[in-house]
Amino acid sequence: MVSKLAAVRKRSKTVGGAGATGKATKVTILGREVDPRLLRPMPKRVFEITLTTTVCLTVHDPDVLARCVEDKDGWRSTFYPLFTEQSVVEHVVFNHVMNGVEHVSSLDGWADVAKDAVTFDDKRDYDFDDFREVKS
Repeated sequence: MVSKLAAVRKRSKTVGGAGATGKATKVTILGREVDPRLLRPMPKRVFEITLTTTVCLTVHDPDVLARCVEDKDGWRSTFYPLFTEQSVVEHVVFNHVMNGVEHVSSLDGWADVAKDAVTFDDKRDYDFDDFREVKS
């Protein structure tokens, strides 16, 4: 069955008779006519997954950490509340794991950092700690 959200729908005009109420009598989904009464939302299932990952981060330019922690001109702290080396490293690793950031220079406010100033180990290790279906 095709979901309402997964298809592009075109409603036809109704002409007289029972269709005079303005309700569509035909629905076209991916080039096929379907009775609109057959369209029901697909049941939703929600899962909660907890995983642990290990990332190896190498800082080749220690100035990257110092610039954020010292924040001499004060502008970088308006983007991110990073005041310790640990918070800077956590921010970089979070963006690597969650957003796929490979180069620190692609983060907002970090364009002046060389691409090779911080590198990640290509091996990613994930441990799934918990997996359960949540009632919706």
